[in-house]
Amino acid sequence: MIKSPLVKIIEDNEYRESALEKTITNIKLSKSFHSLTDNVIREILSDINIKIDYLVTFNKRDFIDICNKRQIEIIE
Repeated sequence: MIKSPLVKIIEDNEYRESALEKTITNIKLSKSFHSLTDNVIREILSDINIKIDYLVTFNKRDFIDICNKRQIEIIE
């Protein structure tokens, strides 16, 4: 599936700073915790300028809210 010509690799550079800030803020506020990696992915999933149809993950619960909102199918 990953080698399909329809699959596009997304650079995460522009999402890292925001993800780091959210990770640190959530730790300070003792809010629900997502790892830095999860927050980078969440930032990408939240970007309405990127068309995403599917997310392949072992950890559905960390992304279900964003995927439901954007109608992105999760494949476990």
